[in-house]
Amino acid sequence: MEYTARMNEHALVSRAAAAGSCVLLKNVANTLPFTGTLDAPVRVAVFGIGQIFTPTGLSGMDPWRRVGILDGLSAERTVAQDTLLAHKYRAWALEHPEGSEMPLGNLSMEEFASSNDAAVVVLARPAAHYDPKLTNFEQDMLKKVTGAFSRVVLVLAAPGYMELTQEARSCGAIVLLGLAGQEAGYALADVLTGKVCPSGKLSFSWPEKLESFGLAAQQLDSFLGYRYFDTFGGELLFPGAWTLVSVPKRADIPLPHAGKVPVQLPVKILPVPVPQGDAHAEVHDDLHARVKAVPQQSPEILLRVVQKGENGAEPYAGMDAVGAHG
Repeated sequence: MEYTARMNEHALVSRAAAAGSCVLLKNVANTLPFTGTLDAPVRVAVFGIGQIFTPTGLSGMDPWRRVGILDGLSAERTVAQDTLLAHKYRAWALEHPEGSEMPLGNLSMEEFASSNDAAVVVLARPAAHYDPKLTNFEQDMLKKVTGAFSRVVLVLAAPGYMELTQEARSCGAIVLLGLAGQEAGYALADVLTGKVCPSGKLSFSWPEKLESFGLAAQQLDSFLGYRYFDTFGGELLFPGAWTLVSVPKRADIPLPHAGKVPVQLPVKILPVPVPQGDAHAEVHDDLHARVKAVPQQSPEILLRVVQKGENGAEPYAGMDAVGAHG
């Protein structure tokens, strides 16, 4: 393949988009960012085969290059990866190209913890084999790492919701990387080191229990996704549109912000005609309205009307209720 300057320009755009779309779900006790220097880099031990076999997108997509998490962090000069652990994972990946996890039984977590400042655990799911349930191995790995390290970052390289067990919730920081494209490794390195402030927001509600996610996933149309939990309730770890609050860097405001602080955003409701009769318009991703009969019970939050004028689409209007987090 012939590489061109345009391909490099597109790679930079892809990297910036991937970093900005990461969702910072949790960050306590100054776990992030890794504020190292060239003279004193942050020493990091990375666990999980997803650091090498990092999913980039949907099945069938074949980018001209794939930057995994291990390669992305290795290229960051303010972070020093544990070379012994990285070598073990690379050797295992060559012998097991199917992507199975490397056993941790003969590794001394105490030795890794004493020689590193932090740990990163990567849980990965390709789109073709997406399963939100954590395996027994993954839960055991999280338990061992969080038991030895006081500073642990959990990275979720998956299409969406993942089960967060007690071991996963004990991590100081949780980052939803998603399927971040060919520059995923570089993008995550930018986020972990504070070069980029992740501005992504959840497009769905994140329930505490896997069973609740299954119930919501079975819903269709009006009650799909976040609307199910907004309407029928349920215990959530993170509500729809969740993101940790980010503020401009100032001397009197510590960064990053730690904690769960919902922010209510002002929303202007514009008066527009509402369809007459027992019907309403529901807006889909393509911004085309579809009219259907109103069910016996409507969702708590539903975008009802979109008008399109001669010069293009007009602002959204006619929401039953408005509630935004982040």
